Amino acid sequence: FIGNSCQCIPGFTGIICDTQIPIIPIGCNPGCQNGGVCIGNSCQCNPGFTGTYCESRDFCSPNNPCQNGGRCISSNTNFICDCTGTGYTGVICTDIVSIDVCIPNPCQNSGTCHRNGNSFLCTCVPGWTGTTCTVYEGVLITTTTAPNVSPCVPNPCLNGGICYANGNSFLCSCLSGWTGATCTVYEGVMITTTTAPNVSPCLPNPCLNGGICYANGNSFLCRCLSGWTGATCTVYEGIMITTTTAPNVSPCVPNPCLNDGICYVIANSFVCRCLSGWTGATCQLFQGMITTTAPTTPSVGITCANRPCINGGTCFNNGDSYFCYCGPTNTFTGTNCEIISSTLVPNCPLNCAPGYCVPSGSTTHPYACMCRGTLHLTSCN
Repeated sequence: FIGNSCQCIPGFTGIICDTQIPIIPIGCNPGCQNGGVCIGNSCQCNPGFTGTYCESRDFCSPNNPCQNGGRCISSNTNFICDCTGTGYTGVICTDIVSIDVCIPNPCQNSGTCHRNGNSFLCTCVPGWTGTTCTVYEGVLITTTTAPNVSPCVPNPCLNGGICYANGNSFLCSCLSGWTGATCTVYEGVMITTTTAPNVSPCLPNPCLNGGICYANGNSFLCRCLSGWTGATCTVYEGIMITTTTAPNVSPCVPNPCLNDGICYVIANSFVCRCLSGWTGATCQLFQGMITTTAPTTPSVGITCANRPCINGGTCFNNGDSYFCYCGPTNTFTGTNCEIISSTLVPNCPLNCAPGYCVPSGSTTHPYACMCRGTLHLTSCN
């Protein structure tokens, strides 16, 4: 301190000598550190050092510690690896970044993607193949639909088949039991059996009501006669009468069966169960009781499997019982179609209109008129 001011030492200034004067190097003054060499008024640093005087440690030199293309950033005491864009992570960019190769899904046409290490594997839906399910191998049917109109509208696949469009063609995926280009060929319902090896599953014949059995390994297929269906031909479909009722409207509403007949719905058609004395597709034909033998009542517990209907009658299961349909052109009626029709009576000399001529069983009067359930010897007048 001299007088009223501070006398600063070299390198400092200010009222109280608190400001350091920057050292302006002259060449390599004050000298290169950490083994650096002064060349051309600048320090050439040894590997691993940096700075004007080689005073700072360079942790990114001489060898970049960051792997897989990572960028090394040196600090005063350590280094940091920038792994951006390398596909790796970790301190020195050695850990593979978990990338979901299935997002977005590379598998086309509804294929399912499965990760397989750093790659993927596609599971294709039926009809498609290839690495990404782009090769179509299904059964193609050329259509003549207009451009931009789906070949699946209207659906060409019958019997519940699902239509898949492929350009101007389509492929049908059929329900079990059906095959063919448009699901029109019925293959039947296969039933597994427990028959011994080398023993035909068709022995004895499991197909009822005249069905024909076809063996298929240890299983079988029944080919049913007309009017029968089911795995073993036990379901009677009857004589179908096509109706023109609107969709979702029962063909039995209103009841098409006349004279108190009972209507049964089968698909979009119906069959009538007529009261005793009536017949015909809609119970419109009166036959009367033309035998002295009373008709039988269906026995509970007896079903169509017992084949109770005779004289060509067809059987319908009705809960734990049954009823026989004798047919509009059949010549029999009754619970089991056991009653002979008046149309079998030849050369009747009586005019029984509007009734029917029947055999009376009498030698004196061999014929009589059945008039609404009552026998008259001469006429129905």
